[in-house]
Parts: sequence; structure tokens; C-alpha cells
Amino acid sequence: MKKIISAVLFSASIVICPISFAAPLISSYQQLLTTLKQGDEVRAILNLAQCTGQDAKSPQVIGGMNFTQFNQHQIKHNDELVPVIATSINMLVESAQYGHAYNYVRLRIFENNTAEVVSAFLNAKDFSVYKQTTFQCQLSNDKQEKGITLYQIT
Repeated sequence: MKKIISAVLFSASIVICPISFAAPLISSYQQLLTTLKQGDEVRAILNLAQCTGQDAKSPQVIGGMNFTQFNQHQIKHNDELVPVIATSINMLVESAQYGHAYNYVRLRIFENNTAEVVSAFLNAKDFSVYKQTTFQCQLSNDKQEKGITLYQIT
């Protein structure tokens, strides 16, 4: 009898207090800034195929990075000073074209909810640049997945 009552109470608690496993979506510069200022972690998923790049066709590449280290400042962009939130990573990868190389990636989020991704492949021995590409992206929102999707990690 105790097992039945426990099972009923457990089932009722799931219905009454459902657990949400989906991380909250951040869909604007202002939401990102607020989230970072309150000390929460943010994860960025980069889907470069949904961005425009210097090459005719953006690569079918998906990557991820956290805003563990970041800064918010103004930069000159299109001849204007604009606020930006930026983060970057540098990781050793194995590239079919370059062998072992560092992949430096910088992500900038602009106040107009656009983003810029710079990806550079660097020589692992002397850090000379093999190739650098810049991508222009949009932030995903609750209606449409775009090139950059930001999640609040709580």
C-alpha cells in the first residue's frame, strides 16, 4: 500500500511541478547583456550555413562556445561607434586542409541583434594565418532559427 501511495504522490508531483529541461533562449542584445550582468552563463550555437560569408557558399559547420570570458564595449562598425558584446576561443583542431591548426573564433553580438563571426585557421607552430573568414549572422528568436542561437545556462 505504501508503494502505491508513493507512486501516486510522485506522479502527482510531476503533473503539478513539471521540470523544464529546455534552456531559456536569448533573442536580443539587451537580453544577452542583462543575462551576463546578473552572472548567468550563456552558450552560443553557431550554424554558419545560415550566415553569409566572404565565400560564395557558407560552410556546413556548426560550433558552440560559451560567454565565459566576454567584454561589452563600443567599436567602430560601418563608420559608427556601436555597442558590442564579444567573446572568443582558440582551440587546436585537425583540419583536412591544414592538418593540426589552431581555430580562432571571435563572436560579436551587436545592439541591432546581428552578429559577426570571424574564424581563422592558424599555423600551430608560428600562429601565421592560413585562412580567415568573416560571417554576418542574425540571432535566432522563438519563431525562427537563424545563424546564432543563444541559450541561458542556469
